[in-house]
Amino acid sequence: MTKIIFFELNEVPNNVFEKIFSENTFFKKNISSFIYQPTVTRDEGHLSPWVTWPTIHRGVTDAKHKIKDINISSFETEKKYPSLWTTLSQKGFKVGIFGSFHSSKIKDHSNYSFVIPDSFSENFKCKPKSMNGLQRLNNIMSRRSARVVDTSLPNLFILKDAIISYLKNSYRFRAFFCTIRQLFIEIFMPWTNVRRRTLQADILFDAFMSCLIREKPDFCTFFTNHVASSMHRFWEASFPNDYKAQINTDGWIKTYKNEIKFSMRSTAYFLNQLTNFVDEHDDYELWVLSSMGQEAVQNYEPEDFFWDISSCKKFLSSLCKEELIVKENPQMIPHYSITADSNIINKIVYRLKEIESNSKFWLRSRDKNSLTLFFDASNLDKLIFKDKLTNEIIKVKGLKKRIIRENTGSSAYHTPHGILYMYGKNTKPFPIKLLDDNGLLPTDRIKSHVISLLEQGNN
Repeated sequence: MTKIIFFELNEVPNNVFEKIFSENTFFKKNISSFIYQPTVTRDEGHLSPWVTWPTIHRGVTDAKHKIKDINISSFETEKKYPSLWTTLSQKGFKVGIFGSFHSSKIKDHSNYSFVIPDSFSENFKCKPKSMNGLQRLNNIMSRRSARVVDTSLPNLFILKDAIISYLKNSYRFRAFFCTIRQLFIEIFMPWTNVRRRTLQADILFDAFMSCLIREKPDFCTFFTNHVASSMHRFWEASFPNDYKAQINTDGWIKTYKNEIKFSMRSTAYFLNQLTNFVDEHDDYELWVLSSMGQEAVQNYEPEDFFWDISSCKKFLSSLCKEELIVKENPQMIPHYSITADSNIINKIVYRLKEIESNSKFWLRSRDKNSLTLFFDASNLDKLIFKDKLTNEIIKVKGLKKRIIRENTGSSAYHTPHGILYMYGKNTKPFPIKLLDDNGLLPTDRIKSHVISLLEQGNN
C-alpha cells in the first residue's frame, strides 16, 4: 500500500533549496537520497499562492478553477473540480489536512482523520477539537504579523487555551524550548524578532507530527509559509549578488544575511523528522513541493513604514460618506476583504471608481456579497484620497501608520518554477508522459498521479 505526505513548502525555488540544503549541517539526509522533479505552474493570471495551490489540489489551472483570491466562494469550483482531499476522502482513503490553502472551505470534518484549516479561516474549528485553542492563537498571530511582527501577546484566556492545546497535541515539545530560546535571544538582539514567523511553524509542526503519528493517514498535508516570508524580505541580504546594483546598506545585509538560512534550519528539522518517519514506515512517501518559486526583484524599494487599514468599516464608511455595515474577512496585507449586503457592495464599487489616491489602491476582486481591495501605501508621509469629480480631499478614517523596523521591501517575488522532491523506499520518478517538452512537471498534473498511486497501492 502507498501513503503520501505532502510537505507544502510555500514558494521555495530549487536554487534556494539546494544551496541551503548543501550548506546546512542540520540536514541528516543527503539530497541525492531524494528524487527531484522540477515543476512549473501553467496558471495564466497573477501568480499568487491563493491561485497556484488550488492548481495542484484541483488538477486544473486557474483558467478552469477560477480561484483568484482568498475568501471568494469556491462552491461551484468544488462541484466541477473537487480538491484532492475531497476526492480521496470520498474514495474511502484516510485523509489529514494541516494548514493547506483554502482548507477552511472544508465544512464537514467527519470524513477526515484530522483537519486544521489554513490560518486565514474565519473560525478556529479543528479536528481534533483539542487543536482549537492552538489554531485560535495561530489565526490571531498570523493576522497581527502579516507584514511586521507584532510582539504583543493576546489576552491570557486565549494564551492559556493555546498552551493547553499545544500540550495535548505536542510531538516532542521542541517548540516550547524554541520559544524560550527565542524570547531570551530577543533581549540581547531585538532585531531577531522577525524570527517569530518561523517560531509559528515550529509550534504547528509539533502538532502536525502528533496528528501524523496518532492517525497514520493514507494522505496528508502540512503547509508552511515561514521560508517564503523570509525570502520576500531578506533575499538581498542572503543573495546580494543576484542584484545588478546594491539596494540596501552594508549594515542591513550583515544583520539579516542569515535569516533565510535560519528559516531553512527549522525546515531541516521538519524534514529530518519526516524522513525518519518514512524510514520506519515502508508504505509512506514524503513529497516536498512548492506550487511556484521566488526570485530577486531588481530595484525594489526598502520601506520604513506603511499605512494599514486597521478598520475596513471606518475606512470604507469615510470614503462613501455614510455609515456602512460590513464584516471584515481574513486577508493577507496589502489585501483587505469585506462581506456585506449586495447593495452595499455595489455602492462601494461605484464609489471607488470616483476616487483617486497617491497610494497603490484598487478593487482586486468582487462577487455579489464580498470584495477585496489592494491597498499599498509605503513611505508616504502624506496620504491623499481625492474625489475625481469635485477635486475634494476626502478625510479618511480607519488607517494606522505601522513602522517596519527591519527596513524591508519585496526584495523577491513569485516565479512559475517550483520544486518536487520525493523520498521513500518505493518512490519512483514521475512518468515521462506527464512532463512537458522541457522536462518540467506541470503542477496541474500532480493530483491525478497521486490518486493513481494511492489506488494502485490499495489494490
